[in-house]
Amino acid sequence: MISTHRLLVVSLITVPLFLTSACDNGQVSSSSTNAQVHTSQDKFYPNEIKGPLGIRFVLIPAGSFYMGCDDTDAYCSEDSRPRHKVTISKPFYISKYPITIAQWNSVVPTRSTKSKSSKHPVVEASWPSVEFFFINTINNAEGTLKYRLPTEAEWEYAARAGTTTRYWFGDDDSGLSDVAWYRSNSSQKTHPVGQKKPNPWGLYDMYGNVAEWVKDWAGKYPTESDQVDPRGPANLPMTTINRVIRGGSWDDDEKAVNSYARSEDAEGNEKIGFRLAFTPDESDLVEPESGLLGWFKQLFR
Repeated sequence: MISTHRLLVVSLITVPLFLTSACDNGQVSSSSTNAQVHTSQDKFYPNEIKGPLGIRFVLIPAGSFYMGCDDTDAYCSEDSRPRHKVTISKPFYISKYPITIAQWNSVVPTRSTKSKSSKHPVVEASWPSVEFFFINTINNAEGTLKYRLPTEAEWEYAARAGTTTRYWFGDDDSGLSDVAWYRSNSSQKTHPVGQKKPNPWGLYDMYGNVAEWVKDWAGKYPTESDQVDPRGPANLPMTTINRVIRGGSWDDDEKAVNSYARSEDAEGNEKIGFRLAFTPDESDLVEPESGLLGWFKQLFR
C-alpha cells in the first residue's frame, strides 16, 4: 500500500515529440521538434515526468486531429464513424506504459491475475475499481485531484501521434508485430510492458497487449464535427453501464488493434488494463537550466 506522504518525484527527460496541427483538408501535419510547452517567464512543462509509484508520464501537446475512420478504410466499423475533427485545447500528460501489476498491487489489494510477472500490465480490474480505488487512493495520497483516466479523444490523439493512417506507422498491418502484442504473436497472454517499439510520441503498448479503459461512457460519436475536448455522451438518463475501451488486446486481430477501433465493457476481464493521464498546472512547471552545465544536462537526458 502506498503511504500518505507526497510521492510525486519530478525528473526532466528530454525526448523528441511531434507537434501537430490540423488542416482543413483533413490532413495533420507533423514536425520534429522539442515538445516542451513554454509558458510565462520561460518556465515550461518537461517532456517527461516521473510520478507516484514510478509511473512515467509523457507530455502530449495541444492540437487538432481527425478522430475515427470512414468508409474508405476496409477495417472501419460502424461504431468508429463518422470521422470528425477534434481539438485538444490543452497539453496533457499520459503514462508511457500501461499500469503494471506491481504498480497496482502497491495501491489495491492483490487480486487474481493470469500474469505472473510484476512488469506485466494489470488486468481484470473493473472500471469502478480503477476510478474509485486506484486513482482515488493516489490522488488522496498526493493531496490532489489531478490523476485520472484519459478521455477517449485524448487516447486516440496520443495513439495517432500526429498521423492520419490506420496505424501510426501506416495503413499496412504487416508491421504490426513490431509494435504490438496481438492475436498473431502474443501466445494468448499478456507480456511485460515496453517490449515493442513506441509510437513517435514515445508511448508504448498503445496497440495490443491490453485494451485500455478510458473515461468516456460508451456511445455513438456526435454527428457534428469540430469538437473541442469532447468527453463522450452524458449518459443521462443512464442508458448503459459500459465504458469505452481502446487499443485492442493480446487476443484481438489487426482490425481491432489500431488507432481508431473502439469497444466497450462494464466489468473488466483478463484482456483489459489502463493507463493514467493528467492535465498539468503551475506546480508542474520547471525553470530552464542555464549555462554550460544546463546545456550538457539537456544534451544527455
